[in-house]
This record gives sequence, C-alpha cells and structure tokens, in this order.
Amino acid sequence: MIVDDSPEILEALQLIFELEDYDVVVADSGHAIIQKVYLHQPDIILLDIMLGDFDGRDICREIKDDDMIKKIPIIMISSTHGINTFLQLKCKPDGYMAKPFNVAELTALVASKLA
Repeated sequence: MIVDDSPEILEALQLIFELEDYDVVVADSGHAIIQKVYLHQPDIILLDIMLGDFDGRDICREIKDDDMIKKIPIIMISSTHGINTFLQLKCKPDGYMAKPFNVAELTALVASKLA
C-alpha cells in the first residue's frame, strides 16, 4: 500500500512497484486509511509524512497501536531530511526514506522488510 498526497509521486511509486511484480493499492490521503488497511491487509505500507489532511506520523502510530495490524511494516517517506530520530520517537516506523529517493534503495528497503 502506498499513501502519498502527491499524484506524481503516487503514480511513480505505483509504476515502480508494479514493474517489480507487486500488487499495489494506493491512497492519496490519510482519510479512512485504517479501514483501507483492514480491507486490503497489505504486506507493507509506504506512508508519506506530510499528507494534505493528516500527519502520516499519527497514522503510523495508530497502526502500530492496533494489535490487529501493528505487524505490518511501515516505511515513512518524506521530503523533510534528517528527521529519522524524531520518527523513531513519535511513531516507530520500520524504515524511512527521504525524497527524492533512489529507486534501487527504496525497492531494496521494501524487499528487506518483506523478507
């Protein structure tokens, strides 16, 4: 599952991971994301930090606090650099990737979290 409010990034990430043979579910906002996670049961979530209507860190924390879905790995993505320590304290994601990201590094990070 990919959650990002930028249509360009959402489309690019969807294409990248579909070319890697992943089944991709996308969402362009944080609205009702927890219900979408329950509905689709993704193996991993790529979650933008600064969504237009929500803070991705709050969504991350909500998922990690829910016993039914907390084991789903979450990789936070953001154009804000140098906040990895803050992320660990606030929502405990399973990974972090700064935008602009290196496609090979991002796909390797996702693969490592799914292994």
